[in-house]
Amino acid sequence: MNSAFIERFLHPQTFLIYGFGLLITSMLGGNIQHEIRRMVNQIDLLKQEVEQFVAIDTETFFDNAQRMEIELQREMKRIDRYGGKFTVLFFELDYYKEFLKAYGQEEMEHLLKTIGEKVSNNLRLSDKKFRYSENKFAFFLIETPKEHVDIVAEKLANCLKIHQLKNGKTVTLNFHVSYGEYNSVQMLN
Repeated sequence: MNSAFIERFLHPQTFLIYGFGLLITSMLGGNIQHEIRRMVNQIDLLKQEVEQFVAIDTETFFDNAQRMEIELQREMKRIDRYGGKFTVLFFELDYYKEFLKAYGQEEMEHLLKTIGEKVSNNLRLSDKKFRYSENKFAFFLIETPKEHVDIVAEKLANCLKIHQLKNGKTVTLNFHVSYGEYNSVQMLN
């Protein structure tokens, strides 16, 4: 190698410039990393806020599956602390995909809106309504023992059985219905 090049390269001033460059590069890299981390955290917070705002199903105006999980935990804790009971009533719309295929998305939206209205008109204000899947609904019947759920289920099934399409024709709907009760007595066993 050329001795002049080695002397210039090994000169203290060159090391000082090189060290200063490394220091500035490290500081810039740290600042960039800090800003990226801050932006990612901000995006995560915004996503959480959006999920909270979109807790309502826009077609039925029932709460969604995520909200159902939160409310289920809340109700169970309330029962565990203060006693009482609630029953979860499940409705699954049969032939959902066939209805969608036969009548289209616009008619499906009309059906879901109608289901939302009919259920809201037939349940108490204190009862909670959820659409936790595209064709599955859950209703928290607060302070309703399982002995009375059959009455509520039959009432809902009857009001939902006949659906009027937008063109005025009617179709018959079928639902699978099931339920379960959560009460403070279960905690004692």
